[in-house]
Amino acid sequence: MIGKFLNRINELSMLRDNWNYEGAKPIHATVCRQAKALVVRLSENILKSLVVFPDVDGTLLFDVRSDNSHSTIFVCDNFFSYILKKKSGNNEVFSGCSWNKDSDVNAMISKIEDSLS
Repeated sequence: MIGKFLNRINELSMLRDNWNYEGAKPIHATVCRQAKALVVRLSENILKSLVVFPDVDGTLLFDVRSDNSHSTIFVCDNFFSYILKKKSGNNEVFSGCSWNKDSDVNAMISKIEDSLS
C-alpha cells in the first residue's frame, strides 16, 4: 500500500507551473521528500483512508476520512499543519509543526490514528 502513495507523490511531482490553468505552482521537491517520509511512517489503518491531493501553492494535502473523523495534513517544505474534525465536535488545529521534531510527527500520527477508531 505504501508503494501506491509513493507513486502518487511521484506523479504529483511532475505537475508543472499553472497545472490547473489558474496559476497553480508545481509541487516543491522538498514537499515531495517530506510527503514520502511521512507515508512510510503511517499505519496501515491510516493508509486505508488516505487520499493525496496537490494544492495550488506547491504543497500537498493528505486527507484521511472515517465515519468518526476527517483529518487534513498540509505538507509544506519546512513544516506541516493539520486539522482534526471529529463527529463529537472536538475539532483540533495544529499549525507550524516541525518535520525535524519526531515528537511533532508522532503526535500527529497518534492523534489521527486515535480519531479513526
